[in-house]
Amino acid sequence: MVSGPEGKTVLTTGFIENKSHSGEDSAKAYEHKLAILAVLADSTVEEIKSEIDFWLTDRAADNDTLLRNLGAEISQILKCCGHLILGVDNACDKIFRDVEQRVGMHNLIMF
Repeated sequence: MVSGPEGKTVLTTGFIENKSHSGEDSAKAYEHKLAILAVLADSTVEEIKSEIDFWLTDRAADNDTLLRNLGAEISQILKCCGHLILGVDNACDKIFRDVEQRVGMHNLIMF
């Protein structure tokens, strides 16, 4: 247990091996983690699910299946493009640095 913001307790259920990468099997593993969390929090799986405001996922189809199997509402599912955004940011940063090296810092136009 770790003390979190505002004195709340944060609990972890550790790791669990995946039977496969299918959405159905992932949902079973996640349901197991929620059951462990429910025991740690002296709660039920349904009570924990009811406290989740939104679920964050990437755009993989197996994640949609996982969340549907957990009973998540469509309005609670946020699709993330983080990997794409981070990849573009990394590429732009590399290009800017390469250009800066070729042009020279003293020749850059500063705004």
